[in-house]
Amino acid sequence: MFTGIVEELGVIKSLEVKSNNPAVEIKAVEILS
Repeated sequence: MFTGIVEELGVIKSLEVKSNNPAVEIKAVEILS
């Protein structure tokens, strides 16, 4: 369960770094909170 969450967060981090898109970053923050 936790492993899946960590993997998803890793994907989100990768998307943030690759896209540098504010919308992606906002979406990631929503998922984290």
